[in-house]
Amino acid sequence: MLHYLGNNNITINNSIASINTELKKDEKERLNYVKQGNYVKRPIPSKTAEYYYDNNEALANVVDIKAEDIIKRNYISVESENNNPEIISFFEKLLNSNKKDFAFIIGDRTLYGAGAGEILTIDDSTVMVDHIPNRLLEIVIVKHEDIEYPLVEVRDYNNKVVGFNRLFHFHYPENFPTTHKNFELGDMFWFGGGQFNDFYDKPFYLQLVQEINSQIVVRELDTKTFNKGNQLSGIVYINKSGVQDVKPNPIFNSEIELNLEAPEDDEEPVTSPVLPQNVEILKKEINSAGFGNAIFYDETDDPMSMNYINLTNNNQDYIIKKLESYKTEVYRRAKIPKERLMDSSIKESQNSHKTVAIWTIYIDSLNASQQDLEQLTSDYLFFVYDEDLIIDISIPEFEEFKIARAQVIMDLFNNAGVTHENYVLQLNKIFEWVDIDNLNTWYSKEFFYKGRMLSDMVNNQGDDFETMIGDLFAESDRNR
Repeated sequence: MLHYLGNNNITINNSIASINTELKKDEKERLNYVKQGNYVKRPIPSKTAEYYYDNNEALANVVDIKAEDIIKRNYISVESENNNPEIISFFEKLLNSNKKDFAFIIGDRTLYGAGAGEILTIDDSTVMVDHIPNRLLEIVIVKHEDIEYPLVEVRDYNNKVVGFNRLFHFHYPENFPTTHKNFELGDMFWFGGGQFNDFYDKPFYLQLVQEINSQIVVRELDTKTFNKGNQLSGIVYINKSGVQDVKPNPIFNSEIELNLEAPEDDEEPVTSPVLPQNVEILKKEINSAGFGNAIFYDETDDPMSMNYINLTNNNQDYIIKKLESYKTEVYRRAKIPKERLMDSSIKESQNSHKTVAIWTIYIDSLNASQQDLEQLTSDYLFFVYDEDLIIDISIPEFEEFKIARAQVIMDLFNNAGVTHENYVLQLNKIFEWVDIDNLNTWYSKEFFYKGRMLSDMVNNQGDDFETMIGDLFAESDRNR
């Protein structure tokens, strides 16, 4: 806000008023969100998101895995400009002891689109982030001097409002109220917001909601079928020749006279579409019996036909494959390798190069998620302690990734791609127990092909050398 302290020149004062109007207009337009009443509309209702978590195994796995791999199982390092050991030790201890709450925040952001924790003062020198489940929080928009500002409304599990908080990284004017609706304002660590909304990300599974709903419905129907026990899946229908349908006998008409002179070999009992009275009795019994098996026995010399009526669909295999495809789509959308799921039914890949590529993509996605959290955490420490620090969260080590990388190095070494020295050094970067202090200087600079020194094979140029050349051309063709 500009203030002119000179004389009462109308032109200058009007210019200042115009500038202030534009500044206020910019402040009004700086928020990017969709409003629902006085609240910011979520990309997906919190109850719906929690329902998906409770009823979709793949989604629940992704939420838990992201929380583990982004921060929970990693070490948080701190760097400062002067690298003061005491400062670094204090903040590393502080942040690593708060990892559980940060992991919950990551899980909420994955599921709801945002995660948050209240900034609490523990003692004179310690401030911590206390996670609050995101389903208990809502972003409410309030006006101050005709400009909109966000506050975080906090509710308890009985849906009662228990407080309001400012977003620590959001700018509020110095004269902004310190209370709202008789609640003293606190400060909130809010991790959410992206391309489409300043406060919420669109959850990764938003494009798969239809598939998730289908999976939940199919599983519920399958559970109901299982709970009912064994049910009749079909009927073997045995029919006397010439009888065309199972339908009730006509109502007996007493006015029709009985013809006693009808021939004895009348074909009516065989060709009539009307079944004997006992079939009506059996139909009524079947209808009242419910599910089960019924066996009928009849002796006749008449020709009989047999048909099978299927009472269920034959889509069980299709449904099973469809459910698996739904799970695969969730994991693919989250960029999680199948090996990370600890599913013993997954076949081990024979292509180590492909495995390394998949794990590299996953680790890069983890690193991108960590960068957002690292920056917000750095801003949080500056807000609380007035310390300008660099935060670095380590990447977890995955055994499958290490084994695949080692296999690539071994393949290169066995095919004369790297020297023996380089081979050992690269393995040592993956497995620290690989000894690099006792390298043999005689052959450490040599290349090897399937256990034989390449220089010897080239000098001799025997059958082994020709075999090696052929193998190399064949391998080159396979990799095209």
